[in-house]
This record gives sequence, structure tokens and C-alpha cells, in this order.
Amino acid sequence: MRKATVAYSATAVDELKSTVIGALLRHGIIASGKDITVKTRNVYKIVEDVSERFDRQTPKITVANTLVSNAAATGISSSRSTVMITAGSLEDLNDEELEAVIGHELGHVKGHDPVILFAATSFEFFGRVFLWTPLLLYLGFSYFILAFGAIYFVGKILETRADTESAVVLGTPTALASALTKIGFRQLYHEKYNPGSKLFDWFRFDPHPPIYFRVARLSKFSEKQKAMKHTFLISIRDIFVGFFSTLFSV
Repeated sequence: MRKATVAYSATAVDELKSTVIGALLRHGIIASGKDITVKTRNVYKIVEDVSERFDRQTPKITVANTLVSNAAATGISSSRSTVMITAGSLEDLNDEELEAVIGHELGHVKGHDPVILFAATSFEFFGRVFLWTPLLLYLGFSYFILAFGAIYFVGKILETRADTESAVVLGTPTALASALTKIGFRQLYHEKYNPGSKLFDWFRFDPHPPIYFRVARLSKFSEKQKAMKHTFLISIRDIFVGFFSTLFSV
């Protein structure tokens, strides 16, 4: 793994610490340079390296100034895509974990997932308005549960495929599992002490499969799976297996 840290001079580090100390003092917090650690990450280099592994053009990069660990991707193609990374991810994830998360997002870009979800949502909207209005009137509110449930089910497949793409291309499924554990630790904690919520999580209006399912799946990734080619079909199979395994274990 190539390190993507940036070396700063002692003077630059002292200036950064002075800036932080000044910001803390404005809020009544007294601190010294010994209390502050400067951590730098070369985000562009990390994304560039992962893009090369995916044989894709390096996307635009946006860093969101929030402590929440997360990342996202959007765009209709590699040349018109943007990867968003939160400051929390840069703080919480090590280089290998961050690469795996970026690999997941580039998996979305590679599979044109933002376009697919947009098309599915648009199809539902225009169909509801112009084609099957009688069905909407007949089913009432149940129509929206079924329609959006189907859209989110497609989203769960795409998320699982993005996990698979990251694991196959980068060869570090356990790093992605570790990153997801850090990102979704609250949900994992809730699921650990409320087993019934594992099944409920499959029915949430959320395009992401349950965190426990994703972590367990990646943790058991084999060398044979790393060589797989039909990631979309494999992801569909694993979604059904994961759902019914949870259903019959409740």
C-alpha cells in the first residue's frame, strides 16, 4: 500500500497549531501546542491511486467539513463524476480503509449507479402521472410503499455491487469491512442488542443494505470471490441469501 501522507515543515506545523489554538481561545478553551496533533492526508493522491486501479479518470474531489464518517459519488460518467469525502473519514479511517471506501464509490461510478437510480425514480414518477394512475387510485398509499420499496431494493443491489467491485479490484475486502464498521458503529451496536432490528433494517427506505450484512459478507470474502467477473449477478444472489437468512433466523 502506498502511503498518501503529506510532509509539512516544522514551521508550517507550528502555524497550523497556532491557528487551532487561536480558534479554541475564541471559544474559551485554553490549549497548548502539546495538546494538538496535526494529521495531514493527501486526498488527491489516494483517489488518484484508486482511480488508476479501476482504470478510470480521477474524478473531482470534494471534502465536506463534517465529523461524520462517510463518502458519496455522483455523476453520469468517470469524466463527469465527483467523489465527496467527509473530514470525519479522513480522521477515522486509515489509508487502506479510505482506499477501500473510495473504491466503493468508484464502483458506483463504474456501474453508472447514480444514472440507474435516477432513471428508476424518473420512470416511477412519470409512470405514476401518465401511465398507471388508475393503479395508484386503486392501491392508494400502498402504491408508494410498493413503488419506493422496489426502488430502494434496486439501490441495495447497487450498493452491494459497489462493495463487490471495491473488494475485487483492490483486493482488500476486510479493509472495507473495517471501514464500514467504523462508519456504521451505532447501527451495529443497535443491531447487536436488538436482534429483531436486523430484519426491520431490510425494509427501511434506505438504498443501503444493513451494515451487519455488508460487514459479514466482506469479512468472509474468499480468494475465489476476488476473481469473480459477474459482480452484479453475484450481488443479487447475496442480497436474496442475506435477506432470507435473516428472515428465517428471527
